[in-house]
Amino acid sequence: MFEKSRIMTSVRDLLISCMRENSEVFADVVSSTMSTDQMEMTFDNSYGVPECSPFVVWTKARVYFPVCYDGHISVETVPRNPGYGVAKMFGSW
Repeated sequence: MFEKSRIMTSVRDLLISCMRENSEVFADVVSSTMSTDQMEMTFDNSYGVPECSPFVVWTKARVYFPVCYDGHISVETVPRNPGYGVAKMFGSW
């Protein structure tokens, strides 16, 4: 029988990874729709049914949010203010 492999992570871990790519750290967060406890809860990030709640996180420079593809969650970001670059294309290409 095929058993789905589990990929356990948290919103905080996904955020930190995306923030690192943008030269930011978790301490740069100025506001969030999630509490710290909610961000640290682990969930199965395998493909299938998404187990992560929607969220938005703001830093002084960027806005972070979840993107779901086939149940797998990643964190993406756009500049917070006009004139600070453009966002990449989201979705499957």
